[in-house]
Amino acid sequence: MAEQELFNRLLSSMLFKNESEFNAAVASATQMNITPLQFQNIMEKIELWCRMKGLLPLKLHEKYALIKLQSFFRLQYVRKKIREKYLFYRRLSMTDSEEYALLAHKYHRLLKL
Repeated sequence: MAEQELFNRLLSSMLFKNESEFNAAVASATQMNITPLQFQNIMEKIELWCRMKGLLPLKLHEKYALIKLQSFFRLQYVRKKIREKYLFYRRLSMTDSEEYALLAHKYHRLLKL
């Protein structure tokens, strides 16, 4: 719990550019017996938080991971929309309409890709 409290204090002092509050947080970290390794870990978490919120530029591997995630979810969204159209035209093709059957077949081929 102490680490989370220290994380919040350091983050707020950095966001508001309050140097005296930052120094007070660092001093309280030494009083709470936070090791330098733990303090470094907290500062890395703050840096990561700032990058994810767009306050700092992303690292190259984070950009690639974000692009990969976006492309995956975009693909899922497009597949869902194609499937909806396929099911729509398939139901319409049951009314013996050749035009709708061709459209249903077109969307069915797209789903298979």
